[in-house]
Amino acid sequence: MKFTSYIIRMVGSIPMVYAGQAAGDDLQGGLEEVLLNKIEEGHNRIAINLNGLKYFHSTLLAGLLNLDIHAKRSSGFIILVQSPWFVKTMMDQMGISERFIWLNEESPLYMLERLEKAFMSNPEGNRDIERKLENIVG
Repeated sequence: MKFTSYIIRMVGSIPMVYAGQAAGDDLQGGLEEVLLNKIEEGHNRIAINLNGLKYFHSTLLAGLLNLDIHAKRSSGFIILVQSPWFVKTMMDQMGISERFIWLNEESPLYMLERLEKAFMSNPEGNRDIERKLENIVG
């Protein structure tokens, strides 16, 4: 099944996509298609809320890695929000979890707003990303 309709909420200039359980059932790359369109529109920082995800399959993994590549080409990044424990564990075991920013706080919108403000205060872009993320995410 392919899902191409996801709820997207803008947090500053960061689109937060509520993928949840639909991403687990999307076996034909609909989420990737939707988010690649966002990157083409100029959004190089994208948050994906995985709260409620029950299955982490190869199509979703490949889609996330492809999105990460496209976001990084435009000096951006992918933020995985409220992801289930098994997503982080699997990515840790594959050695790829450091490619993403992980937000598992109770109030991810507040953290995204702080992240957005930090980037807006630095017109040079993402050169100081590690220092800023360390200060914001902790």
